[in-house]
Amino acid sequence: MTHSFEPPDGGRNFQVMINHSLVAVDSTTIDGRSILRLARLTPAEDHILVQVVRPGSIACGLDEQVHLVVGTVHEFRAFKFDRTLNFTVDGVGYVWGAETVSIADLHDITGTSHDKVFFLEHQDEPDHVLGAGDTLDLQQRGIEHLHTGKRLVTVHYGEEHFELERRPYTTEELLAEFKVPAGYVLDLIEGMGEFRELKPNERTKVREGMEFISHAPCGQSS
Repeated sequence: MTHSFEPPDGGRNFQVMINHSLVAVDSTTIDGRSILRLARLTPAEDHILVQVVRPGSIACGLDEQVHLVVGTVHEFRAFKFDRTLNFTVDGVGYVWGAETVSIADLHDITGTSHDKVFFLEHQDEPDHVLGAGDTLDLQQRGIEHLHTGKRLVTVHYGEEHFELERRPYTTEELLAEFKVPAGYVLDLIEGMGEFRELKPNERTKVREGMEFISHAPCGQSS
């Protein structure tokens, strides 16, 4: 998402935002080195410059020319760091110039509303949901792949809806959550309406929109 403005005097001043500070530029192009100088970040060679394009962010080289557009605020983040690091959010790539990125910055540079959370998805263990005060460490492993979504997921048991935490559940836990009648068997509805019976102690990672149904051991549905 870009910020729009009306030039106060009807002129052709261009707007550049550097680390949340707005400055005016009177040229149609500007290079990365000049952007850093505008922010008084010298020597430029000691800094990493990133352009926020929402969705995504891209590295901006010192000699790279940025073409400015009237009515658009071109937003940049500058870091005193020696390299760029990468991560993705919902499949969109981001470049960053620090070892960590805060949740506030994630909301800002992605344009994600604050009623959603960022989480790292793990196949056989609970998703790691990042809290408001957390930071994402970009150096721990390879490229981190973040997702956004509701803090709780909605799953369906018969005609009822349940809000559950993003984590694996044993079959017994799901039976208890859904208040399945004693002795009944729980099925997960998969693909084209196929039923898969959940085995005792089987761990099932709940995801948004999952559907379950139960039946008596004799095969009668609940």
